[in-house]
Amino acid sequence: ALQLVWSRCLRLRAGPHGTRRLLVPMVDLANHDGVAPAALFAFSAAGRRGACVRLYAARPLEKGDEVTITYGDHPNAHFAQYYGFVPRHNPHDTVSVALPQLLELSGAAPPSGACWAETGQRVAALLRLGSAGCVLSARAVDAPCVLALRAALATEAEAAQLAARLDAYETSGLDDEEEDEEDEGDGEAEAVVRVAEVVAAACAGFGAAPPT
Repeated sequence: ALQLVWSRCLRLRAGPHGTRRLLVPMVDLANHDGVAPAALFAFSAAGRRGACVRLYAARPLEKGDEVTITYGDHPNAHFAQYYGFVPRHNPHDTVSVALPQLLELSGAAPPSGACWAETGQRVAALLRLGSAGCVLSARAVDAPCVLALRAALATEAEAAQLAARLDAYETSGLDDEEEDEEDEGDGEAEAVVRVAEVVAAACAGFGAAPPT
């Protein structure tokens, strides 16, 4: 019964009521189109009989055209679980792959002397990629994943340069924590950004003389 409700309801911002899932007769008959839906829907507090959900044409429509809406920007696994189908074209689909598995599947064996097991995994951990590893998307390259891959394919000399930069970053991070221990909420997101900047700078310098 719950799965039937999930597959028919709309998720939208309902004004002062916050984000809600609503069963909207007729609108729930519309099929999904995540690329170019024919219509958009939105909550309105100014209906003739009070609050309502309005359906707007997203483009000029002709008689007989199918009125489609988007069910949201979800990966295929979400559609299969909650709606019982998988879109034929889904630019929002993602899949999570562990870093060693991604290297193996790509066929890009690490170069001779590469330290991927140590360097790549260290970068992946600092970028909070988690146990699942890299998130591959159908519409865009995942920047942290690219950085982790580049670190994983580093030569011994490049890995040493990167390790030195990461050591310096982590040392400065410990100093910052001692100065402000209560700023823990915002710290993790900022830390990921800072690590990405450190790794990107190190990768840009690969092949050049190590900094003195």
